[in-house]
Amino acid sequence: MTIAARRRVLLVEDDADLADALRELLVDEGFDVRLASNGRIALMLMCAVEPKPDLIILDLMLPEISGWRMMDLLRDDDRFANIPVIVTTAASAAAPEGARQYFSKPLNLRALLQAVESHCCGSAPPP
Repeated sequence: MTIAARRRVLLVEDDADLADALRELLVDEGFDVRLASNGRIALMLMCAVEPKPDLIILDLMLPEISGWRMMDLLRDDDRFANIPVIVTTAASAAAPEGARQYFSKPLNLRALLQAVESHCCGSAPPP
């Protein structure tokens, strides 16, 4: 896959081991991955970096700005509202409004990768 054709994923995960494993998996599948360890860093990246990600993988339980709050901020900002978001969490909770898909931890990596490919590459319809 050429660099120009690579899809961009913003991975927002505070568990460093999980973030590294997911990043490696996605890079091996040809995705360009940026990491953010909390919601504040993720929002700074979203505002400062071009081009915007094609997909966000967002943990709900984050320090500084939670994934729940991030979902609200993304949904309310026209620059980010159309970027699909896949939510992950270790907590038992309902998926936040606007999430394209929801995964409980421990993650089924095969299912997550299928969801990333589907939502990032445009084959999945919006919820």
